[in-house]
Amino acid sequence: AIYEQVRTKVKEFRTRKRTFETHFYSGWVLFFGILITAVYMWMSNNGPEVLFLLALDAAYLGTCLHEIKDPNFGLLFRRGKFVGVISSGWYLVIPHLWSITIVPTDWQQLFIEGTMYTKEQTAIAVKALMLWRVDESALEKARAGEIPELLRLLPDQMLKRAEKIGLAVLRGEIGGNEFSKLVEEKGHLEISAMTRLETEFSK
Repeated sequence: AIYEQVRTKVKEFRTRKRTFETHFYSGWVLFFGILITAVYMWMSNNGPEVLFLLALDAAYLGTCLHEIKDPNFGLLFRRGKFVGVISSGWYLVIPHLWSITIVPTDWQQLFIEGTMYTKEQTAIAVKALMLWRVDESALEKARAGEIPELLRLLPDQMLKRAEKIGLAVLRGEIGGNEFSKLVEEKGHLEISAMTRLETEFSK
């Protein structure tokens, strides 16, 4: 049992270490491999084949090149399985084998619109604009290789989470107050909603 625990800890350490800083060069190796092959065939006077390889290499570069701008980072997947975190830079992926999902760290926005009900069941048309971004604590978790936290940062997951939390907070704030109080204390409602949103997002 102790041996299995040690093996598990070693495996976790290796996973965290690999996730902490992943270097990805496979696409560039393929690109320069095709380019070197084209040069070799050109030296062997194989004109049509050279043109085909150069066109193939150019198409590959144009369709599979990804740029991750600092301070954003990317999550690298191999056949849909998470491999690690990659920092800013230029990356070439191999289609159907490798994929990259960019996690933006600048401000994102979500517009929420709908009908909600006050404490006395008065219908109110609600329009709200939510702004959020990945903060330093989330980035530290990403760099530390905490895989569940990393997968929560996927853009589509963040959007769903933001919408779910935003609707729940707004419904709670509006449903817990009477219409007259909401009108009189509009500023208080905004502050209370923002505080609850920050608390929920930090969980």
